[in-house]
Amino acid sequence: MSKMKTPEYERDASAQEFIQQMKVAKFSLTDQDDLFGVVDKPAARPDHTRMTDLTRQEIDAKLATNKAELDARLADFDASIKTGFAELRVGFAEMRAEMAKQSGDMRTDMANVRSETHKGTIDTIKWVIGTILAVAAATVSILTFVINNAAPKTPLAATAQQQVPTVIAVPHGSTLLSTPQAAPTSPPSAK
Repeated sequence: MSKMKTPEYERDASAQEFIQQMKVAKFSLTDQDDLFGVVDKPAARPDHTRMTDLTRQEIDAKLATNKAELDARLADFDASIKTGFAELRVGFAEMRAEMAKQSGDMRTDMANVRSETHKGTIDTIKWVIGTILAVAAATVSILTFVINNAAPKTPLAATAQQQVPTVIAVPHGSTLLSTPQAAPTSPPSAK
């Protein structure tokens, strides 16, 4: 069997005493001023001593002391807050300056990268065009060489010997071949 714990208010002697007083006390709804009389004015116990009555001047002096302490604490708190915010402002200003510097550095780096990329692109285009021209020149040279050396060459002397002129002898007074004569041309007349 498990033991049930007793609530703390039942273990506290003061609470038990209060509960007993509440059971014994008789309250009336007409007596509103004394509704909490048992609590506000408990019976004197031998182990408790009463506080001495304070005068208005003593209370005013204690309140003034508390007010001065509170004002000093608030002033310290206000000063620490202002100092903290001033330090934060300085820190944020430093961060802004650093970020602006890094942003400028980044923009400079990006501009450098763009210019290097542009230069690289131009260099690549130059190399491609140069390579195309070189390949075209090499192709023309090779084709010219192949065309010139592909057909067998015959020397000029051999060509001249192969072409023997054909001579036809015609007797001298023959009318076989007559050459037409051209009509005389007259100079243009001036009118």
